[in-house]
Amino acid sequence: MASRAIDGLASSFSPFRRAISRCSSVRSTSSPCSTTLYRKIQAATFPPRYKLAERCCGWRESHVNIWLHNPMTFTIADLPDEPE
Repeated sequence: MASRAIDGLASSFSPFRRAISRCSSVRSTSSPCSTTLYRKIQAATFPPRYKLAERCCGWRESHVNIWLHNPMTFTIADLPDEPE
């Protein structure tokens, strides 16, 4: 519920949508298991996660979508520069 409020707030105030997906959502669209996901993060072949709270992290949906377009050759360098 809170992520929906954050998504709506980010999209209404910023030209750049910064929706955040939690682990279960990312796993359902990208990888069969969390072990594979975390291995890819460590190898820099999956977008980095962002710490949202002490025991909560997420990924930018835009970064995951970039990875989904080319998962075999993705590197962190493929991500766009962050707007100021």
